[in-house]
Amino acid sequence: MRVIVTILSLAIFLYTSAAVQATQTIICEGSDDGPAIQSALDAGGKIEIAGTCIVFKTLFAEVEHTSLEGPGEITSSANPAIEISGRNITLERFQLDGPGVGIEFVGSLRSFLRDLQINSGGDGLRLTSGAGLWASGLHFNGTPGNATYAVKIFAWDTAFFSDILSEEHDGGFRIGSGSAVGNLMLAGIFLDRLNTVGILVEPSEGGIVTSLQVVNLWAHGGEDIAIVPMLLNGQEGIVSDIEIINGRFAAFDRPFIWIAGLVQKVRLVNLIFDQ
Repeated sequence: MRVIVTILSLAIFLYTSAAVQATQTIICEGSDDGPAIQSALDAGGKIEIAGTCIVFKTLFAEVEHTSLEGPGEITSSANPAIEISGRNITLERFQLDGPGVGIEFVGSLRSFLRDLQINSGGDGLRLTSGAGLWASGLHFNGTPGNATYAVKIFAWDTAFFSDILSEEHDGGFRIGSGSAVGNLMLAGIFLDRLNTVGILVEPSEGGIVTSLQVVNLWAHGGEDIAIVPMLLNGQEGIVSDIEIINGRFAAFDRPFIWIAGLVQKVRLVNLIFDQ
């Protein structure tokens, strides 16, 4: 009986895996490609886009185990361009252009971003609420003077960022605008042409940011000298368990890690400040 159950379970797994891997290919015509992409996202599974896709409304990824892949491009007029609220959503290998927020996560669990270029007038990536994100090979391009960040994290548990490049956003990462943020790992972060701050850790009133590790951080100011490479601000909430290992900073008005308010357990290792 156990063997039969095992075989049946394996058969169901293989069937489910095959269904998830079924590929929908969309050849964009450069007019209004949004409905075709949204229809594919609603169906779920693996979706490949090719060509330049013109989109006028926010694309919603809500179906579990959905993958949206390039090599195409998405030019969006919507804000945000893409909103992710499903589980196990993957975006990879395409360019996204938009006037507002590039990608926003709302109530999402266990998602992946890989090899994306995000050109946005607003924040490049927003983690509004959810848990579990693995992001690697992301290139953010912003618009100076719009008070935007490459990545803004409101309320989130567990995220890993690696090989991240940000250019022209006023700030690099803003962490803690919501109730609680924890278990963040940033590795190989390059923040170029900043106008304000490289990484701002600033929980809202009564909020907390805890367990943040940053390894191999490089930050450089823009034409107007940026204020500070990193600010840990616990004046309204709590900042705890912060570790920064290997950092190099240049062209900042105040070349140091600025700490204010209730900030606990900070470890700084091998930081170089060039002016």
